Amino acid sequence: GIESMTRDGERIVLRMKHDVGGARRALSRRLPRSAEVGNSQIRLDLSKLNTAWEDYLLDVCERLAEFRVEMTRQVLEAASG
Repeated sequence: GIESMTRDGERIVLRMKHDVGGARRALSRRLPRSAEVGNSQIRLDLSKLNTAWEDYLLDVCERLAEFRVEMTRQVLEAASG
């Protein structure tokens, strides 16, 4: 999940509670192209938006939540054999 959100000028930084690790590439594919996924944070460049930043942030958070649910489901399926 997200530990904190900060805004610095035209950039929003979402700091994650846990490292993204090996899921980094898969998560990058799920988020908008303007979202940059690092190991422990996701950086959103607001200068590239065609929409209100609030809507963009909400979309990114929803996609992140969906990704987490999907990853949890896959792990549980793999564990149950």
